[in-house]
Amino acid sequence: MKHASPMLAVALLAAGCSYYSATDNRVEATKDVFAECTQQYGYDPKRSEGFGEHQLGPGEVEWRGCAYHAIETKMMPGSAQPQQFAALIEADRQMTREIASGTLSRAERRAKLEALIAGMLGEEHAAEREANLERARQEMPPQDPYGPNAQFATSQAAMNSQLNAVRARLR
Repeated sequence: MKHASPMLAVALLAAGCSYYSATDNRVEATKDVFAECTQQYGYDPKRSEGFGEHQLGPGEVEWRGCAYHAIETKMMPGSAQPQQFAALIEADRQMTREIASGTLSRAERRAKLEALIAGMLGEEHAAEREANLERARQEMPPQDPYGPNAQFATSQAAMNSQLNAVRARLR
């Protein structure tokens, strides 16, 4: 199963599930729970323009708690990097408290979440590339560097070099 990205979780939190991948069953389940959260708490994150920049909407805190629970139970269990979801949820909780106290605006929260997402996506894509390279390397039979498949061995060496470069960036 394809892993859901942190971008997805943030988009679901920030936009009330307006962005999702239909190929991931966990996303569909989370989207359904978010709709239930909206029904239960009366808050729709897609309709927050009526609130001030330093003001939470009625039911927003409860809605977000419901959304966090959905991410924790539907998205995190199948994720390659669940700690990214946990960090994202904690950051969103903190920024939501700051909006409530008037020290952060909705626009600032959105910008900070986007910055977090960019870093998290880079990490997730690098980890995914590394996993794909490792899987490909394990599926390939050993090659004789001087035999009829010498060119293939050179390609495998190049792939190993790329894998090592990705690992170095992750450190």
